[in-house]
Amino acid sequence: MNLLMLKTLFIAIYFVHTLIIFKVMEQSMSLKGGNSAKLLACAINTIFHMYLLETVSLSGYMPFVMLLILYVVEVAIIFDATILQKMAFALMPTIHLMAGSFLVSYMYATYMRFDFVKAEVGIEFLISIRLVVCLIICLCVLTVLKVGKKKHWDILRICPKRLIALFILQVLQIIQLFVTCIAFYKDIYSQSATKAMLISGVANLVIFYLALFTMVGIEIVKDRKVRLKTKELEEMYKDILTYKADHTMEIEVNVTTGIITSYLFCGKFQPDVVGVPYDRFIRDVVYTRIHPDDRKEVLNTAIPAETY
Repeated sequence: MNLLMLKTLFIAIYFVHTLIIFKVMEQSMSLKGGNSAKLLACAINTIFHMYLLETVSLSGYMPFVMLLILYVVEVAIIFDATILQKMAFALMPTIHLMAGSFLVSYMYATYMRFDFVKAEVGIEFLISIRLVVCLIICLCVLTVLKVGKKKHWDILRICPKRLIALFILQVLQIIQLFVTCIAFYKDIYSQSATKAMLISGVANLVIFYLALFTMVGIEIVKDRKVRLKTKELEEMYKDILTYKADHTMEIEVNVTTGIITSYLFCGKFQPDVVGVPYDRFIRDVVYTRIHPDDRKEVLNTAIPAETY
C-alpha cells in the first residue's frame, strides 16, 4: 500500500474513530452547536493527528501530550456540562490511544521483528500503528455503546462521587502511561521494554473498563433485573387472565320468571342448573365459593338489593 492510500485510509478511519468517541461523550453530556460542531472537531482532530505523525521530531510522548490538550480544549468548547464531567471524558481518548499504541507497538516489535528505533522515523510505520489502534478503540467503544444506553450513563451526572472516582482513576492512568512512555519508548525493541509497555497498555484498558462497568454497568444490570421482573409480572397477569377466562360462567335468564334457561361453565353446558331460580343459584354460588369479605359486594352486583 503506497503512502497516499495509507494516509487516505487513516484520515477516514480516524475521523470515524473520533465520531464514535464523541458519541460516548454525548451519552452523559449535551452537545453545543449541534452536529456541525462535532464534525468540525473531528476534522480538526484528524488533520492535527496527521500533522503530528508527519512531524518526526515529535515522535514519542509529545504527540500524546498535544492530543490530550486538544481533546480537553475541544470537549470544553463543544459540550455543555460541569467542568468535572468535561475533564473526565476528555481524558478517555488519550488513555485509549496510548494504551492501544503500547499494545500494537509490542505486536509489531516482537512478532513482526521490526527494528522499532529505525521504523519509528518512518511515517508509514506510525500511520499503520495508529490505524490498528483506532480499529481496536472503535471495537471497544462500539461494544460499550451497544450494551449501555443513555439513561445508564446519566448515573455519572447524577452521582458526583462516581464521576470524581472515574476522573481520579483516569488522572492516575494518564500519569502512569506517560511515565511508561518516557521510560521505555526509545528502547521499545528490548525484551524488558516491550513487556513493560504491553503490561501497561493491557492493564490500563482492563482497569478502565472494569471501573466503567463498576460505575455504569451496575445500572445496566439493575435495569435488566427490573425488565425481567416486569416480564415475570406480565406473564403472571396473563396467566391470571387465562385462568379467569377458563373459569367464567355464562348464564341466560328469563327476565319474566327469573328462571335460568341456559348455563355454561368453562365453556360446557350444565343441564342441572337449567330451571333453577337465578336468585337462589347466585346465593348458593356466593356463599359456597366467595370469600366472606367479598360476598356482600358480589351480591350487590349480581342481585338487586331488595331481593335479599
